[in-house]
Parts: sequence; C-alpha cells; structure tokens
Amino acid sequence: MRRSRLLLVVCVTFTACHDARRTASLGVTPPPTGLRAAAQTDGDSDALAANLLIAAGTPVQHGGRATFQFGDAALETRVAFHAQAHVEAIALGAGVGGGAAIDGSARIRRLAAATGAPPDANDNGTNLDETAAEEQAALAELAGAAVPAGVYGAMLPWRSAAAELAAAPTARDAWGTLRLRAAPAGLQFDAAQLGSAMLARLHAAARLLDTSRGSRPGADPRSGLIGLTLLQQVVALEETLVASLFGRDGSLPGLRNPRTYAPTDPAGAVWVPARIAVSEQAGLPGAPASYAVLDRASSLRGLAALLEAAAELAWWASERNGNPTLRDVVTGNPFGEPVGRRRPRGFAVPQGIDEVSFSRDIKPMLEASCIACHNDDTLIGGYSMGTGFPQTVANYEKVIAGGNVGRRNNPPNVTSGDHTRSLLWLALAGETTLVPRMPQGCGFPTFPCFSAGQLSLVADWIDQGLRRDPSQLPPPPKLGEDLARALVRNLRVLHEDPTRPGALHDRYEGDARSQVITARNTGAALAALAVAAMALLGPELTPGLPADAVAHASLAAGLFAAARVLGDVPLLVHARDSLAIWSTLYLNVPEALFRSRVGDNRLRVSAADLAVVLRALQEGAADGAVLGLAAAHEALVRRLLPAVVAAEWGDLGEVLGDGNPDTDGNGIREPALAGGPFGRPPVLLGTLEFGAALEDAAPVSWADTIAPLFRRTCTGCHIDGAARGSYRVDTPAQAATAGESGRVGQLIVPGDPEASLLYRKLVDRRPVVGDQMPLQRPPLDDRGRELVRQWILQGARSR
Repeated sequence: MRRSRLLLVVCVTFTACHDARRTASLGVTPPPTGLRAAAQTDGDSDALAANLLIAAGTPVQHGGRATFQFGDAALETRVAFHAQAHVEAIALGAGVGGGAAIDGSARIRRLAAATGAPPDANDNGTNLDETAAEEQAALAELAGAAVPAGVYGAMLPWRSAAAELAAAPTARDAWGTLRLRAAPAGLQFDAAQLGSAMLARLHAAARLLDTSRGSRPGADPRSGLIGLTLLQQVVALEETLVASLFGRDGSLPGLRNPRTYAPTDPAGAVWVPARIAVSEQAGLPGAPASYAVLDRASSLRGLAALLEAAAELAWWASERNGNPTLRDVVTGNPFGEPVGRRRPRGFAVPQGIDEVSFSRDIKPMLEASCIACHNDDTLIGGYSMGTGFPQTVANYEKVIAGGNVGRRNNPPNVTSGDHTRSLLWLALAGETTLVPRMPQGCGFPTFPCFSAGQLSLVADWIDQGLRRDPSQLPPPPKLGEDLARALVRNLRVLHEDPTRPGALHDRYEGDARSQVITARNTGAALAALAVAAMALLGPELTPGLPADAVAHASLAAGLFAAARVLGDVPLLVHARDSLAIWSTLYLNVPEALFRSRVGDNRLRVSAADLAVVLRALQEGAADGAVLGLAAAHEALVRRLLPAVVAAEWGDLGEVLGDGNPDTDGNGIREPALAGGPFGRPPVLLGTLEFGAALEDAAPVSWADTIAPLFRRTCTGCHIDGAARGSYRVDTPAQAATAGESGRVGQLIVPGDPEASLLYRKLVDRRPVVGDQMPLQRPPLDDRGRELVRQWILQGARSR
C-alpha cells in the first residue's frame, strides 16, 4: 500500500492559551500525600488510563510511540492494575444512566437489518437488543466463556459521573452490581473523550488478548471474553462515528463514502462535532436512537484523540502488526466480516441513481434547519415535524402529514413521486406564494436557505417514493483506516491556516477558523500524526514553540514523536531543549509534582492534563537525552496515583469503601476517597489539587461557557435553525453578524461589552432597539450576564 504524504509545517510562533479546568474539588478526605481529588470521574480519566496502560507495556509495538520502561517493577504492576480495572469498570459495568449501550450502535443496527437476524422476541418494538445479545453470545463462544449476567456494553462514555456505586459489589464478574450514579449532565459526549475511550479500550483489550489458548483468544475464558467485548465496543464506536456522527451545520448525515472522501476546502467537509447529545431508543433504555449537535465546531483536540485511536486500530489490522495473535483477532470473525456472514437484506437501486431515505438524508437536514420552529412545543403554522425541546427529533409520519396550509390547499404537503406538487419542496425552494420561503428568514449571510444540493435530495426523496430507511445499509468501514484518513484530510482543510501553512487552529466553528492556535492542541495533533504515520500515513513536520505547563508538555511530546518518525535530528534537538526547559520551569522535584504555572507550587490539573505531562516525560526518558526524567516520571506517578484511584475489585482481597488503604496487605492501596453507601467503583477520578486553592483565572471562552449558555437561553429563537429577527447565535461569527436590528449598532465589539449590542440586549430592560433578551423568558441571572461581559471584555474568543 502506497503511503500518502502529508505536509504539516507547524509555525514557529503562535498564540498560546491556558486551558485551565474549573471543576471544583468536592470536599473529600485528602489522601496522605496532601493531594485532593474531585469525587467525580469523566471522559478525561480514559485518557489517563490509556497513558498508564501504554507506559506499563503494551503488546502493540510500533515506532509511533516511545519505548518506555518503568524502573520500579512493582510500581509498573500497580499502574497496570489500576488502569485496567478502570477500563473494565467503565466499559462493562458502570455505565447505566450515564453511558450509551452498544445496542444502538451502527454496527448492531446493520446486523439487525441483515438476513437471518434474530426477531423481536420480547415485543419491545425492536430487535436491536436481541441482535446485541446474539453478538455477545458469539464472543463468549469464541472465548470459551459463559455470558456473564448484567454486562452492560457502554459503547459511548459519559462526560462525567459521580463516582459512587449504586449497588453493593460482590465479585469482579458480577457486572450487574457495578453501577455508577449518573451525573445530571445526561448523555453528552466530547469528541476528545470518545477518542480517549477508544484508545483506552484498545490497549486494555491488547493486554487481555495478547496470548491465546489454541484457537481461543485470551489466557483464560474471562480474559478472552472481556478483551473481545472491549474490542467490539471500539469497532462499534468507529462504525457509529463514520455512519452517524460526521456532519456539518448542525446535522449529522454521516460520512457517506469514507474511502473516496477527499475535501479540498471547508465547503466540502463533514466532521465530528466537538460535543454531541444522545437520545435513547424507545423500549430500549440506554441504546442510542438519535444524536443532536451541542457544539458544532470541529475541535483540533477531539480530532487528534480520534485520529490516534483510529490509527492504532488500523495498525492492529495491518500486515505490519508484528503481533499475529492480535492481528488475527481483529481481522477475523466476527470483526473482520469474513465471507459467508449474513448479508443485509434489500433491493437493487436503479443504476445511476443514488438512493435517498428519510432517516439517513432528510431527517438530519430538517432537524438542523426546520424543527426549531416546527415541533410539538412551538407548532408554528400548525405544523409539527417532531418532538419538542430539549431533544428535537424529526418524525417521519409528522413530516409527511404537514401543517395547516398543506392540509387546506393544493398541492398537499407531499405528493409521492412528484416533488413539483409537494408543498414541502416548493416552500424550501421558494417556489410558492402560499407560504414564505422556508426556513423563514433564510437568505441572510448567517442563515442560508437550502442549497441546490439539499433541494435536490429532498426532490429525489419525494420522487423515489418517500423511502423511510435505506434499503441497503452501507458496508462497515475498513478497520481504523477509513476513519483515520478522513480525519487527516479534515485536519488539512478545517484546521490548517492557509496563510501560514502548518499552523493549526484549535477549532473550525462551521463558518470560520477560530484564529486561536495553542501549543497543547498542536502537540496533540503532532503526537497523533506520529501514530498515524506508522499505520498508514507519512507526515512531515517542523517544530514550534512552547506555552504554559500542560501545553508545553504536550508540544514537547509531539515534537519527540515527530522527530522519531521522521528521523529528523534538528527536530529531535529542539524537542530535547524544549523538555529540558519544561523540567526546569515546571517540575517540582522535592514535592514530586509539576507546577501549573512558573513560580507557583500549587497544582490544579485534570486527568487528561496529567496524561499529557506523563506522556512528555515518557518521551523524554525514552530518548535518554534529558537526565532525570525517568526518575521524575516514577516519582510523579507514585505521588499522584493514590489520589486518582477510586477503588479496587472486591474479589482480589480489597474491600470497596472499607476505609482501610490496603486490606490484604498486597501493597496496592485502596483510595483515600472511600465513601458513599456502597463505596466507590474501581475507576480513575478527575481533577487534582495540591496546595492552596487556585483562583479561577481561566478565560471565558465561547466553546466552554458562552455556547452552552446560549443553548440554554436562546433555543427556539436564535439557534439550531431558528433565526427570529434574522439573527442566529450558533457560532461566534453568527453571534457577531447583525440581523434585522443590526443597523443600530455593532453586535459585538471585542474588548468593550458596553458598546456591544448583544450585551446591551441581555442586560437592558429597555434596549435601544427591540425587547430585552431572551424574549418572554426570565432574563439572564447576574452570573450569566457577567460571563457574557467577561467573554466580550476578553476579546470574544473562540477558546
């Protein structure tokens, strides 16, 4: 296979932002080290688990990662134990109420629609659960194990969850008792955390599947079954990403043709949004039914995390994988879809015509542009396309039925086989006098009408007979490779600065790049590309400069990885110098900690931040050029590990939540954070603090603060397709672009909230034009107003 070449020249200078976290410590008992940890776990902890598993020795060896070895074998065993326990608890037992099950994955949906798929035996309206159970039974048979009761395949992790068990644990295989109490955020997922979840599962599966018993994977039945189940989740998540989670403009049509996807500019790109919400399948709680975009931007950090995981999976499946046991597992039955596996049922599509269906093609467009006005709550024009807020989901029957105009006039809302006699198409095309062109108010720069391509899809759907679902589901993506290639192409067209080749913007908002470039996310992209280079690509990279503690460490790790892959000696020298400076400025050797900022011994760091720092130390220690990094890495791990470990397995001699740090005296400590009626699950926690509490000096950003605030207060009028007053706030550029009231003043004046019409409309009871916002709802509270004021005062930044 010829390797494509990717040119990424990283700018020597760029803007650096401090990405501090604001998760508060929750008043738990501090561990003996003096560290405090928030009693919460989230997707960031998967990033730390993946790092610890790789550092403790991974069976998947390639040049994309540093060869690192602990000097303390006992510490290495302890690190692997805790990280493995975390992944198994998160993936198999502790997800109810806060994770999305594999039952609703694109893979299970495809298999459920195949000839010979199991019927709906329990009459709950779907055969997804029967198909998932059949797949789990097939994995158990392959491993020579019994299917354990209570296994909950959490394909998607939660963003955060309270780390308390909802039931008393019994034994390690009693998955039904390992249930986390869900955090109130619900089913929301960050792209970066999805990538971390995939990577952590891959390396946990590698440790379990590295050995085999003849034709059966795993050293024993349990190892084989759990390893296969973890791998199944990665494969299902990858297929779901490709089929359902690529989109643009708030819709999620998926990556239709991943092997031919090659956008040349942002207009032709689709991407994985930075944050996504999930609604559950009716009759099948926990299984995803549909997805909604919460943050439509493409995040460089999220893209890098997904790219690294996809490239790792591609390496597993490639002929260059030197571990035949792992290669055969991932490319064979059931993941490799061998010849003879059941085929999807369906009928032939007329030659030369692309089949159009409601669920795959029309529904995402209507949810992005129309349903904010036409839902069960608003019912504008007597027309509801589906459910109301907060989860607006288009319904096939309601879309067909139409509203008052379609019922009273000719033409009707839709005429199967003839789009020219269908009010739905005529209204979208602006070719009827019965109603204004829809979506109402479209045509302004920030609120486009349906494009010619979108109108053609709607016309084809009507002319083809209003097909509800695809008659033939797309084939699964080539393991890892299709996803990785699509992500690399998006890296170029969405994030690379066309005026400064190689400078990587943190976000693409959907209408513009963020104009913010950080060391941390650039370093993450370089490190991911280094792994991808060994799997299927060949990046060329040149160095950049560091920023603050975590960002500096991220960039240093990326530079080491790039230098190793390219064999670039000057780049390697730059990486060594960068990490030597970092160790001098930020490493607190006497305390075995790293500083958050220069001259400050206080520490506040998330699990993902810790993973970044450890990776940089591993890279530098493996290179051997910066003295003392290996010892500093071990001291840091030994110091921080007790704070991030929540609990251990009850069947290994430890008792969850009994207050004894080492019940059986085996040298592996239980947490200092025991608590809750049933103790805490065996997971890694999130935020760490050391020393006096730090002031929250993080800047107010669009992505983390303002976009969620506007989503709560502006939905229905100015977001997700709604454009009352011809004004939208989906992106920073749209928020700054005037609607009907724009002639009165500039919407956003960076640095001057008092001169910004957007701010005045939020705080003035009688603004200079129109009414106070939000309309016919309670005004923003003092905190909300202050957040908007600070955001504008700080320059109305995207990050």
